[in-house]
Amino acid sequence: MNDKEQNIPIIFSDFFQIRYSLYNLMITFGNVDEDKVYYLGKIKMSPQMAKEFYKALERVIKEYEEKYGVINENLIIEQEDGEKDKMVN
Repeated sequence: MNDKEQNIPIIFSDFFQIRYSLYNLMITFGNVDEDKVYYLGKIKMSPQMAKEFYKALERVIKEYEEKYGVINENLIIEQEDGEKDKMVN
C-alpha cells in the first residue's frame, strides 16, 4: 500500500442503489438502521468504466467462490416505482 492509499477511508455498506443515464452510471452506498438509510457516498463513472468494473468484480467473485464456496444471495427489495435495491446483510 502506498502513502496515498493509506489516507483513503474504508467504509462498510449494507445497502446500495444503482442509477444510470445515457452518459454515466452512479452507485450510491449506505447503511440501513431500523428501516432508515444513512447514505455514505456515491461513485459516478462512465458506461465504459462501469463495464470494466463489472468484469473485474465478476472475476473477483468467481475467484472468491472457487476458494471459499458459493456466496448466498441476500434479500432484494423492489420499491413501489419498480426499482430494485439490494440489501446486503
